[in-house]
Amino acid sequence: MIDVIIEIPLNSKITYKMTGGVPRVEEVRYFPLPYPLERGYVEDTLLPDGQRLRALVLSSECTVVGGALPARVVGYLEMYMDGVEDHRIIAVSDCNSKYKDIEGLQDVSHFTLKEIMDYYETYGKIHNKEIQIVRYHSKEEALQLVVDATKKAE
Repeated sequence: MIDVIIEIPLNSKITYKMTGGVPRVEEVRYFPLPYPLERGYVEDTLLPDGQRLRALVLSSECTVVGGALPARVVGYLEMYMDGVEDHRIIAVSDCNSKYKDIEGLQDVSHFTLKEIMDYYETYGKIHNKEIQIVRYHSKEEALQLVVDATKKAE
């Protein structure tokens, strides 16, 4: 299990960044798609681009920006933004019994997985960013990504 620090709540069009422990509005998005999941980062991780490992969490309720959402890793989406690695851990809320039977990506609806890809493709078109979505990876591969990002942060 991981704790995901929420930066963009479910169905929000506002992007926040945590600055010194305080949520700061970064952007009010003008396109019609709200964020389809909770989005945040995993603390004490580091990626090659200097960012923390990003995570998307399936949740039926909107949480609080800056809050820690306990989540179970089920896979990750391999993607690149403007040629830079920008993978996303896919997880489910561990405090919502609706998701208790989801153990891996095979248990997540095909519609939800497509919705995630469609969101990023649309985001890229509107923001003039080159988004390359490669594929989803297994829970085991995602857990290794978390381990590697944690080691890099040490």
